[in-house]
Amino acid sequence: MQLLKHDKDIAFLFVLDADGAELISDGQMEEGSQVQSLEQLAGLPQAVFVERKPYLLLKQEIIFEDELLGAAIVGLNTRERERLIHESILFTIIVNVILAALGIGVILWVTQSVILSSVRETVEAAQAIATGDLTVQMGGQRQDEMGQLSNAINLMAGN
Repeated sequence: MQLLKHDKDIAFLFVLDADGAELISDGQMEEGSQVQSLEQLAGLPQAVFVERKPYLLLKQEIIFEDELLGAAIVGLNTRERERLIHESILFTIIVNVILAALGIGVILWVTQSVILSSVRETVEAAQAIATGDLTVQMGGQRQDEMGQLSNAINLMAGN
């Protein structure tokens, strides 16, 4: 029977009778998985959804007019989902690192341009005073250390 070829997430489907004998099977269990036999699947509790790598297993009993007819067991393959999750996490990390680097770069550029422009203006004023030009006046009313330096140069030029 080829019921499941259209869905690569479903690894297998088994339908068992009330005694655990296989009625319908489609797909197969992978070698090396935690589920190796139909007996292991039949031994699962009824109406359960559990993880047994690389599957998520759903076992549901089939009841008709209060009589247990059997059980259906579906194994969903989780490998593709896990791969997609890991790719999404990696992509998110890469994007966040790039955005953080850009943010840090913008902050550094803005900080340096503000500080360096004040330093350049102060250096030019000091050089003008050194050549004898006492008409130099520093602009701005900054309250930080650069403002204090500008005020000191204005006082020096005024004396």
